[in-house]
Amino acid sequence: MSLRFLLDENVPPQVAEAVSAQRPGLEVLSVHRWQDRALLGQRDQEVFAAATAHELTAVTYDQRTIRPLLASLAASRKSHCGAVFVDAHTIAPNDIGGIAAAIIQLWDQGAACDWTNRIAFLRAKP
Repeated sequence: MSLRFLLDENVPPQVAEAVSAQRPGLEVLSVHRWQDRALLGQRDQEVFAAATAHELTAVTYDQRTIRPLLASLAASRKSHCGAVFVDAHTIAPNDIGGIAAAIIQLWDQGAACDWTNRIAFLRAKP
């Protein structure tokens, strides 16, 4: 499985466009545009289920609700295709270029890894 990302509704959709402009082969989708916006406003469980069904690693700023969801999945022995957290203190939500650069950096470092049940944090590019 190649590393592909799904940005949840907390991540600006322009990030997907910025990544595509810099790395056309790196697939980054946004719930703001993916599947006719069917996941906008849906529960986190629905977004993660869709991401897993399509082998996408979720990217989110929402640690408050996603961390317990991941714990629940682990307790019930259900897998997911990975979660990538962004912290607003590390990369501001309006820093489109910074988020895009961090996703590209993460992909460069981890594209060959198995992302099943993996959790990572985006880091600002130095």
